[in-house]
Amino acid sequence: MAGASRGIGLAVAGHLVDQCDRLLAVSCTSAPVGEWVQVDLSNLAGIETVVDAIVDEVLDMLLYMDGT
Repeated sequence: MAGASRGIGLAVAGHLVDQCDRLLAVSCTSAPVGEWVQVDLSNLAGIETVVDAIVDEVLDMLLYMDGT
């Protein structure tokens, strides 16, 4: 699994951050771009945390990278 804190996830987040009004950077470790949401997406509680962070906003894009 690849989050937005390093590697290709960070590169993609860094590319997108200036192209949107709000970028949620989701990862288990601190992400240096966007609005960081610390979460593990391998369980339902993590997914619910991301849903709660989105609130009622419209999504322009959702990028999920699974490196497994």
